[in-house]
Amino acid sequence: MEIDWSSLSTHMSARDLIESGNGLLFLVGGFVLLGLAFPLVPMIITLIREYALTGKENEFYKQTGARKGRSRGERLSVAMDMTKHKHFD
Repeated sequence: MEIDWSSLSTHMSARDLIESGNGLLFLVGGFVLLGLAFPLVPMIITLIREYALTGKENEFYKQTGARKGRSRGERLSVAMDMTKHKHFD
């Protein structure tokens, strides 16, 4: 017993299916990117800020030799203070 597929017709072609899928992705894609931006942007800003501060901090400590005996957190707080008060050239 087999199914007779000869009388079956579709109302959509493959092109219509692809256009529908692309339209759905276009509609939903912006919201997905917006949703991803909220957790990713603060991490990227923090990464850039830490890199910039530690780079300036390293230049300061190379010039003064004051790096010995301080933890990374202490060095970052000194770098933050330097950027607030602009003690570097």
